[in-house]
Amino acid sequence: MKGCLMFDWTGTLVDEYELDKNVCKNMELEISRKKGIALEEAKKRYADLLIRYENNWNWYNYPLHAKIFGIDWKKIQISELPKLKIIPHAIDVLSNYKKKGYHIFLLTNAVKAVIDLRIDFLEMRSFFDLIVTSDIVKATKSAGKHFKYALKLINVPKKYIYTIGDDLVQDIFPAKRLELTAIQCKFGSTVYYHTNNYNSNIKFSAGSPDFVIDNIEELLKIIKDS
Repeated sequence: MKGCLMFDWTGTLVDEYELDKNVCKNMELEISRKKGIALEEAKKRYADLLIRYENNWNWYNYPLHAKIFGIDWKKIQISELPKLKIIPHAIDVLSNYKKKGYHIFLLTNAVKAVIDLRIDFLEMRSFFDLIVTSDIVKATKSAGKHFKYALKLINVPKKYIYTIGDDLVQDIFPAKRLELTAIQCKFGSTVYYHTNNYNSNIKFSAGSPDFVIDNIEELLKIIKDS
């Protein structure tokens, strides 16, 4: 039986660190310009907003941030898309499993409007049978709702379902709570946090990853045709 692979996005398939860093800086510049305030004041206001949304899915919601400040989020995103970097060999691995008939899902904390821009820029949409975003389930992945949503849409025994991600809180722990095989990636850049307040530590745990890999190609040795 062909299985299902549930991939994380940032730090697993794509390095977005420089992109998000520059997007946030440009958001501050636009806030300063639009509101007619000093850049330092704009930085403070944006930081205050992010602190308000700490550990909430709206922390990732650039369109909402832009709406609150009356600026154009899409223009800022598009200008920085060239800074996106695909993790080495990610396309080869996705292509391998796609050709073999595996279900390939993408589970991300991003909102749909933003991830759509990024996926289409990298021409990666054809790899994914399902994309579950934070605005669909109204939660971050740590809550497990992304995984539960995806599980309802496939008829695959859990022993053939694999989750692949870099973050213990967002990827590994929720997968283990649902008794899925969890593979932690130890490569790629981490998520960019624009403020120091963001707390990615979870209040509970649910076991360790089943596998830890240092290169995405190592998946080919772990996930084989059944």
